[in-house]
Amino acid sequence: MILDIIHKEHVNMTMLLKFLNAKLEDLRQEKDIRYDLIKDIVEYLHEYADKHHHPCEDIIYNYYLEQKKGEKVADGVHKLAEQHIKISALTEQLCSMTEMILMDAVVPQQQYIDVLAEFLEVQTNHLNYEEDHILPALRDELTDSDWQAILALLPYEGIEDVDSLKELARKSDPLFGDNVKERYQSLRDNLGA
Repeated sequence: MILDIIHKEHVNMTMLLKFLNAKLEDLRQEKDIRYDLIKDIVEYLHEYADKHHHPCEDIIYNYYLEQKKGEKVADGVHKLAEQHIKISALTEQLCSMTEMILMDAVVPQQQYIDVLAEFLEVQTNHLNYEEDHILPALRDELTDSDWQAILALLPYEGIEDVDSLKELARKSDPLFGDNVKERYQSLRDNLGA
């Protein structure tokens, strides 16, 4: 089922958020941290989540609202679409600030801590809401034929069934997939993934 792929991606994102939360606590205690790892996480979330994961979710949510009239969780689905926009903006802001720090630009520590804390809060609340409310409703209300229709709406060529979508996810995920991109290898090693 497509939702199994989304859930697995949520588990992976949660692992990254826990890692970032530990770095946030280190910053609050004025400990040194590796900003390059934060940059890698934020760039991964921007590149993979914002460009692959969230658009896939949006297709599912839009289908649900249009075909099922989404009465059970319509307000929540609209809320998630708005959150995807906010998450993308926060991701870009955090990425930009982290890059500035890595280039030895002066970024006030408290400002960075505040942005990182907001990013973590919004991301965590978003994932928890999806997992606790939206995904269960989709599991209950969407039929096999709905999932086939959703598969046809996804912007990927050659996807005929869930297995081929899972294979694509394994191949295309640059951090948690089968072929870790070199730029993410240090992060993967630090995550113990």
